[in-house]
Amino acid sequence: MTKYLRREGVVSVQLDGEAVLMDTSSGQYFRLNSTGSFIWSAMHSVMSPDEISGLIVEQFQIDGVTAQRDAEAMLDELREQGLVVEQ
Repeated sequence: MTKYLRREGVVSVQLDGEAVLMDTSSGQYFRLNSTGSFIWSAMHSVMSPDEISGLIVEQFQIDGVTAQRDAEAMLDELREQGLVVEQ
């Protein structure tokens, strides 16, 4: 199973339950909603989509199918933007 980790060189700041990320190599900024911010914060170590969706279920009290979909969508977006790396 693929696991992900935040890429070095991406800094983040939490603001009102959301996160702002900056890729220091490109200078680009990214804004994450509360779910994305939660996922980003959780990824201080290598994590799989299943591990992340389990945390989402606990934190937001939603069903596993929705949590899995949200986790995979956010990881896809973070990967496409080069903010996380596969392990």
